[in-house]
Amino acid sequence: MNNELISVVIPVYNTEQYVKECIESLLCQTYSNIQIICVDDGSSDNSRQVINEIIKKDNRVSYYYKENGGAASARNYGIDIFYKDDRTNLLAFIDSDDVVKDDYIETLYNLLNKYDADVSCLDMNELDDPEIGDKSTRLYTRQEVLYEYFKDEIFRESPVCKLFRKKTFETLRFPDGKHFEDTFITYKLLETFDNVAHINYYAYKIRMRDNSLTRNTYSDDNYDKVEAGLEILNYYKNTEYENLAYNKYLGIIFYFIMKTNKNKDKVSKNEIAIKEIKEVVKKNGFRNARLIFYPFILLTKLNMIGKISI
Repeated sequence: MNNELISVVIPVYNTEQYVKECIESLLCQTYSNIQIICVDDGSSDNSRQVINEIIKKDNRVSYYYKENGGAASARNYGIDIFYKDDRTNLLAFIDSDDVVKDDYIETLYNLLNKYDADVSCLDMNELDDPEIGDKSTRLYTRQEVLYEYFKDEIFRESPVCKLFRKKTFETLRFPDGKHFEDTFITYKLLETFDNVAHINYYAYKIRMRDNSLTRNTYSDDNYDKVEAGLEILNYYKNTEYENLAYNKYLGIIFYFIMKTNKNKDKVSKNEIAIKEIKEVVKKNGFRNARLIFYPFILLTKLNMIGKISI
């Protein structure tokens, strides 16, 4: 069963208090034929020392240092290392502050082979969340999984929780210098698959830290996600997914406006987003918009958005 070498890329940035637990959750996997590629994205803490202590005990772990460039560049660095290694054809990602159950890799590997799928995926929840998932499996066509993707189910916007075949990233990389790099690339990844195998099993545990980008006060950096949403909309124009892509874009920009409205004096792109959404909605309407947009529809029609404090 443990014949194929699987590469696991961990981008690391100032997570000295978490990275040991992350790596150790991989070292105790029931599928042992793995290599762990730790890419230090210019950490200023003791992450290097923590990882090097682990390397002394287990040669499946390797450490690479690069100048700080963001999560996207760190993942790309790891992907490039993966592609230089002819021994391995399967790739997974884990974030350095998260942990996985001991059958995480084996579950993804068995699922991939069960269906001879292009990619396998499972589910995630927070560290302290109760156990859920009935371990039911299913093979989705690209068309089916695209609908699930737009509902933020099955194939979520993250490279974690997935096992990729080598062909996936032959021409794809994460966008350097962008926040929410996952949003920019996920739909492109989906376009490379004929099918996706999924198991209803929450084997990936995320740690929601107070200083994460999504939990911090929104800034202009968060506008990158709006740009990604517009890119997705443009990609799916004149296709059967256009309305779904449009609603996804509306949801992203609406959320950005809501999150930045209280500190809009410090977020120059708040006004840009408000102007943009008004123009887009005036031109395109709401196209079966979901319930979450109703308050925003009312505010837009009354031309009040930007004047209220949310």
